[in-house]
Amino acid sequence: MTDTKIFQRKPTDDMSLYEVIFWGASGRGDDADTIYLVRATDFRSAIEEVATNASPKHHRCQRLVPHVVYELGSDQSSSADDGPRILRGPCFQSAYN
Repeated sequence: MTDTKIFQRKPTDDMSLYEVIFWGASGRGDDADTIYLVRATDFRSAIEEVATNASPKHHRCQRLVPHVVYELGSDQSSSADDGPRILRGPCFQSAYN
């Protein structure tokens, strides 16, 4: 019998996926919005991750508080990185209403 280590997140460390959206995008002449896909424990952590690690120069209004945050579901990845993280973005396209 071999020793097998199984790494699982603790229930308190469950991560969810969020879209953090700022209306408008700097330097664009269209109706695109600025969107980030973020892994975090809750929506406040997702907002903090974007405010801390994303550049506000991408947002037309230069604000650090997003206009809207959508929870997309739970993160099922087996990533070794357990903390909040911007997974994709900024992306520039029309967001949900």
